Amino acid sequence: MQPFHKKANTGAPLSFGEGKGLPAETAGVRVILYSPQTLPSIGGLQYVVHYWAEALSKKGYQVTVISETPEQPNAPSKPQRGDSPIRGVQPYDDEKEKEGQPQRGDSPIRGVQPHDPTHQPYDPTHQPYDPTHQPHHPTYHPHTHPHHPTISADDALPPPSGGGSGWGPLILRNTPFRQQVAAMRAADKVIMFNVSLKGIPAWLLSGKALYLSHHTALWYDGGSRPWQQRLKQWVANYMAKKNCACSGYIASLYKSCEVIYSPFRSDVFTPGTTPRIPGSILFAGRLVSDKGADLLLEACAILKAKRIAFSLTIVGDGPDREKLIALAEQLKIYRINASAEISSEPVSPLAGGPGGAGSLPQPHLVRLMQTSQIMVVPSRMEPMGMVVAEGLACGCRMVVSNQGGMPEVGGPFCHYFESGNPAALAAAIETALTNPLRIDADDLHAHLQQFTIDHSVAKLEEWLK
Repeated sequence: MQPFHKKANTGAPLSFGEGKGLPAETAGVRVILYSPQTLPSIGGLQYVVHYWAEALSKKGYQVTVISETPEQPNAPSKPQRGDSPIRGVQPYDDEKEKEGQPQRGDSPIRGVQPHDPTHQPYDPTHQPYDPTHQPHHPTYHPHTHPHHPTISADDALPPPSGGGSGWGPLILRNTPFRQQVAAMRAADKVIMFNVSLKGIPAWLLSGKALYLSHHTALWYDGGSRPWQQRLKQWVANYMAKKNCACSGYIASLYKSCEVIYSPFRSDVFTPGTTPRIPGSILFAGRLVSDKGADLLLEACAILKAKRIAFSLTIVGDGPDREKLIALAEQLKIYRINASAEISSEPVSPLAGGPGGAGSLPQPHLVRLMQTSQIMVVPSRMEPMGMVVAEGLACGCRMVVSNQGGMPEVGGPFCHYFESGNPAALAAAIETALTNPLRIDADDLHAHLQQFTIDHSVAKLEEWLK
């Protein structure tokens, strides 16, 4: 099943329907969600657009999404030597490590080192989140190893509780300019995700009020600001009717801006029932500089020098992949279980459909979160960091950068470290292994409620009034 219910773009006049059988207060309210980036392109913003579009549709709003993302995702990365995007566990040879040789292949990113049973610096019975405190979660079939689960077609992710009316948003991809203007003119509300200089002309001609939802920092490195960024900030401050942002950190960049946190699927990201792998560390994200995977590799080199047993799983793909492989080789870090990119299969009400060759379906990512002991988010900057909420909900011990919106999401439930400092990151990981935070399940559950889809959409509806 595809991320959105889609109708053919025939160029005929737009029809929003009658909204029969839907709530009277929302039936017939026409909402445009303008976002150049949507599913099947992968990213936090794309999921927010999807969740809001689906949730508003179920409430009776007549939602149209205007997108520049093609219907088919980009071709995934090719699998590398093997029949699985997650390679199986391979024995680790200490003699080869002493000689500085990569093991089993020509890439330093290979199998996970088996855990040393004599090394138990942490309490394996400690569960930072009570699984009985959570709603229904997917059932996974037995697997041979927690880091290589087998999930059948019967394990389709459940829709959010509450059912739905069967309505879904209309999505217009690469729509001609005139039709974008017509769609906006026919709408009651126009929501634009981030300030799109390509989308502003169509909005101006529509004559409608502009609601802006901000999900990225226009700047954060203290350098000079390009004119495009200054223009976008001016549009937000002086032309938009209302602004909202995915975090207080982003909201602070604008004169008047409400915080509506980006949501996650709290019914899907839940603790599992399989024991966690001692010493296992998980990273999930794009392999780009901002995400900080290089900092994690440097931190792992420090842990290795201190002879702290660990295994590292990297889930992601991106332009820095080869650089990270070279860095891992330089640091002689061979204990990495690497996967190709997360697939376009969404964790959403419309989950389903195969991931591309060499990709990691989203249910597998959930399973990795449920079986990994520690999840690290080493980003140099994150506008919000939805993955922090997802990791906490799955019961991971979270090690998180102190930059951007991540401290808002993590609250008192994460181990924080100074952004960009690999030594501080290594120390935080060591602390999470040996002296983890004792977290009250009720407190964590209450904290995570502000990041659920229901809470996010309720605030969105209030903001639109």
